[in-house]
Amino acid sequence: MTDTALRLRRLGSPHARARAGAVLLTSAGVVLALAGAGLALAPRVAPVLLAWLLIVGVVGVALWVARRARRIVGPPVVGRLVEAAAGTRAGSVVGLLAPPPAATTGASPELLRLADQRAAVVVTRAAPAVQRALARGTRDWLLAGAVAALLGAAVFVAASPAAGRAAAFWHPFRTLADARSPVRLSVDRTTVRRGDSVTVTVEVPAATRATLWTRRPGEPWTPAPLTLDSQGRAVRRVGPLDSDLYLRASSGTRRSLERRVTVQLPAFIAALQLTARYPAYLSHPDEPLAPGADTIAIPEG
Repeated sequence: MTDTALRLRRLGSPHARARAGAVLLTSAGVVLALAGAGLALAPRVAPVLLAWLLIVGVVGVALWVARRARRIVGPPVVGRLVEAAAGTRAGSVVGLLAPPPAATTGASPELLRLADQRAAVVVTRAAPAVQRALARGTRDWLLAGAVAALLGAAVFVAASPAAGRAAAFWHPFRTLADARSPVRLSVDRTTVRRGDSVTVTVEVPAATRATLWTRRPGEPWTPAPLTLDSQGRAVRRVGPLDSDLYLRASSGTRRSLERRVTVQLPAFIAALQLTARYPAYLSHPDEPLAPGADTIAIPEG
């Protein structure tokens, strides 16, 4: 490596590292914003999976751009800036970046060494002006990265990453499995008295909304929308009931099993028949008694 190339690399290396860091800072802000969006839309499966795919894509692109950022302030670029700042002939500095040619090419090592020394002096003299030019661009990169990181962090914090629904985002594979699980519907009692109510619990993993369907014998199904909590659960009180009730729940294409709540009818006396049966020693045949409001007289003994 020539002395000119070494000085150009030293001149551009701090800015290359700073700009690569700015790229990573920007990507961190974008990743946080995507994570915040995924958290806000959880536990819905599609937004959660899309957010993770975009995060992986952003990380890959950030690594590629960070490598490119080093080339943006690499020795060839810095060499051209030195030539412009010093007002020298184009190629007088950049042309010395290549390693010295072999002796068999016919080039004079002494002349190459002399040209390298002159170019190195030009780089040293132009270094302050080039530093200022590079610093302006580096500051812009770092400012953009800091703004992106702050905005991304704000979105992430606003999405409540520790809330209950956040578990669906932090565990995407479990969320994907939950999205295929059936709707679960349960009631606290399957048999009630007339006028009582029942508590219905609907559980739909990886969902935010569901529909509770109810009907009585001979009637069509009646829908009732449900808003699920962060655990995919909703509880509703149904009643008072005066006849049997059938229930089922749905969410998208998923369905629950049908449940039936039976209403017990109150016991009542439709007919009353009384028969007086006498002991054998009375020698009196059994006889029917007519119930009424008055006292019924029967033989003594």
